[in-house]
Amino acid sequence: MLVKHLILFIFLVSAFQKSKSQSLPTKYEQYEFLKWYVKQYDEKGWSDSLIHFEDEYSKLADLYAQQIKFSKADVKYFKRQILSNNKFLRLDKEVINNVAWKKSNDYSKGIWVSMPLFSRNKRIAVINNNTYCGPLCGSYGMEIYIKVKGKWRQSKYTPPKAES
Repeated sequence: MLVKHLILFIFLVSAFQKSKSQSLPTKYEQYEFLKWYVKQYDEKGWSDSLIHFEDEYSKLADLYAQQIKFSKADVKYFKRQILSNNKFLRLDKEVINNVAWKKSNDYSKGIWVSMPLFSRNKRIAVINNNTYCGPLCGSYGMEIYIKVKGKWRQSKYTPPKAES
């Protein structure tokens, strides 16, 4: 009898812990946002090579949390996504079609993006992008999008970009 109670207790504790930990966005959710995102730009030369957020996390946690009012839980959720997304090196070109893709080894002019990060309620998306248009020409930075009535809109607060 004691063993049954112990097993039940362990099961309940395990279920409670899982309920407190929100699952990360699915590949489908990430790619739905990316498909929408690339359609916003009439650009050629999208790279399937991903850029990552690891250097940007402190900016999300500090500067942008003050402007966008990310909760502490959202900032932790972003960090979990950053760690999970770092395993991806390339975008799936079969999922995002109708895009003028660059060859993988072509480092000339083009656009690189990260996998999007989502707030816990999936109403805010943050993406890194890097545009290179030649020597001393390009930009790099984060963009923040907010879902309003089912449609993504760029945030009124635009994080500063590095431009050359």
